[in-house]
Parts: sequence; structure tokens; C-alpha cells
Amino acid sequence: MKAQGGVEFLVMFSMILLVFAFSVFTYSSFMEQSAAVKTNMEAQRICHQVASSVSSLVALGSNATYQLSLPDRLDYSDYTIRVFADNRYVRVDYGSQGVGCSLRTTAITDSTGSRSFQLQPNATLVSNGGVLVVYP
Repeated sequence: MKAQGGVEFLVMFSMILLVFAFSVFTYSSFMEQSAAVKTNMEAQRICHQVASSVSSLVALGSNATYQLSLPDRLDYSDYTIRVFADNRYVRVDYGSQGVGCSLRTTAITDSTGSRSFQLQPNATLVSNGGVLVVYP
């Protein structure tokens, strides 16, 4: 009888261990997905913040200045902000992914006159005679 109790105990213990392992696997998978969604949402926030800052500065008119203050890293990874003025588009790339949002103006250049450029997180935006100029 003692041997029978030992086998039943081992079977029950194995089943409990299997349920626990499945729960840990499911939890870790859920946490990975949550982290990816969080990073994507943060990238969207940065993209919309840039687009909103550009729109607000254009609305203020000539001789207005604004200093961007964006985070240096996006959830422990580097990211790049690209502006495509002709397409009225801002893109934030991080890792192998990216998000984009629209601009309300095409009157934006960088300090060299380029209409497609990379924007630094601490760039200065200056409204100069109806054209928004971005300085690094």
C-alpha cells in the first residue's frame, strides 16, 4: 500500500508541476507582448509629440522658437526620428520596427535646406518667414 501512495503522490506532483510550468510560460509570453506594445505606444507618443510641436510652431508664426525635449532612448534601445516634409510625414524607427504620423505642413527643412532629414531628440525648431527650420 505504501508503494501505491508513493506513485499517486508522484503523479499528482507531476501534474501540479506541469500546470505551474504552463502558467510560467504563459505569463512570460504575455509580458513579452506587453513590453512590445508599450514600446510601440511610446514611439507613437514621440511621433505625435514631434508632429504637434511642428504644427504649433507653424501656427505661432514668424520668429517663434521651440526646443524639443525627447527621451534619449526608447525603452532601453536607440531610436531615430525622420521627417519627410514633401510627404507630410514623421517616422520613428526603433529596433526592426517603426511608427509614423502625419504633419500638417510641408514648410519644414533642416539647417542645410534638406526636406527629408533625421531629427535629433534635442533639436531646436525656428519659424523663419513661414518656413520652419530645424537646427541640431
